[in-house]
Amino acid sequence: MKVLRSVLTLVCFPVCSALLPVSGLYGDTVALPCDGSSYRLTPEEKKIIQWQTARHRVLEFNSGQIHTYPGFKNRAELSRERMRDGDFSLILHKVTFSDQDIYECRIVDDNSYRKFLGDVKLTVLGHEDNISLCCGDPLSVPLRTQQAVELWFRPEGGESRRLCSVLDSTVTPDSSRLKVQDQVLKISSVRAEDGGTYTVQDSQGTPISTVHVTVGARSEVLTLRSGDSLTLPLHTAAPVEVLFDPAGSAQSPRVLLSSAGLPGPGYEQRVWVQDGSLTLRSLTPADQGSYTVRDLQGNTISTAIVTVTWGEMSSVSWPASVAVITAIVAVLMGAALGAVCCKKRWKMREERNMIPAESNNINIHKENGILEGSERLSDAVSLRMEEDYGIEIKIVPSGSSSPSVTAGIPSGTVIVKDPEQRTDSGYRSEGEEGEQPPAGEEESTVQELSGGSTPADPEDQSSLEEPLLSDSDRERHRQAQDESC
Repeated sequence: MKVLRSVLTLVCFPVCSALLPVSGLYGDTVALPCDGSSYRLTPEEKKIIQWQTARHRVLEFNSGQIHTYPGFKNRAELSRERMRDGDFSLILHKVTFSDQDIYECRIVDDNSYRKFLGDVKLTVLGHEDNISLCCGDPLSVPLRTQQAVELWFRPEGGESRRLCSVLDSTVTPDSSRLKVQDQVLKISSVRAEDGGTYTVQDSQGTPISTVHVTVGARSEVLTLRSGDSLTLPLHTAAPVEVLFDPAGSAQSPRVLLSSAGLPGPGYEQRVWVQDGSLTLRSLTPADQGSYTVRDLQGNTISTAIVTVTWGEMSSVSWPASVAVITAIVAVLMGAALGAVCCKKRWKMREERNMIPAESNNINIHKENGILEGSERLSDAVSLRMEEDYGIEIKIVPSGSSSPSVTAGIPSGTVIVKDPEQRTDSGYRSEGEEGEQPPAGEEESTVQELSGGSTPADPEDQSSLEEPLLSDSDRERHRQAQDESC
């Protein structure tokens, strides 16, 4: 009996001493080494390589073809390039805890003898990570499998408790904070009490993934305008207190929210808590400073440094504002003066632009009160004007030097005279030249018309009568009026 044990020891020692330990993480890919360098010159079509465990056949390479057995379909393979160099290593994808075993590598020679090349002990480990987060950050816990798993949580200094189970991206019990996507369990907006250890276990209770989470205080800097509201997330469902330390003040911090959930003194009408956040409304520059949220144990959950400005105009200097306003006022005043001047000039032009109608008809137009004659000069002349426009009308028959309003004038010239000496124009009937009276000769008849046309009384002649102007004199007078405008 002792001799048999000695023989077995001598036989097993070289075999057992060749056992290679290999470890891999759950869900990862591992390579189990096998040295076949002494067979690298063997043609590929004559190579027969086998991998197996004590309980399962894993893979066989025969006549250039690879065949995998149940439990290893689409997960086990050999590299053809490495086989040409004598490397017969087995490659396993997505290893699980059930893959832990001792794997043997053998080759079949020409005599159909299965020669042992080596064996490997595979150990599969769960993942372990350490994560540091701030209050309000999201937490991601990899599940690393599509199989049913359970998520356990152990807070710091507390006992483990089951949070949920996950199967096919379904979380039980349902929670608004938990969501599964791409084999990752996500927890939105972690709180101070979410710090601890999260463990993903398979159906046998073996840890697949372990995540140690530390949740620290959140710090941020905010710039708000006067009149805005400040919102501070509390990041916890437990009671907290909020303190305000005014900027540049040596006073003790003020209580913005007490541990009982009530606004502090002076903030009763400005502070309220809703949906896990504190809101301070109607900010003023006096609200600048540091805001701290802490739990009842005195641990800081979050800190916010707040600056309050007077609004958008505070970013623009006063000299620049004054310059812009002055420029706008100057442009508007210039535009107004230009409009007045142009309107006056246009009015004066229209006053003297009286256009005769066709076939000896007289039609004198003006914008505000029109003097117009609608009869032919060959008939009795009938002239009418608006009451609000006082001018004098002189009709000079052709070949005469004296004005006349006698009916039956075959042709002649109409002279329009502005009493204020602003315009002085003469128009002839279309088709006839008509002689102009001598420049120094006085007019014999003048009539002021306000309605119809009546004969003029010689006794009504006054000093308003002036010699008739020539065409060149009238044009110079017109230009002088334009320049004065």
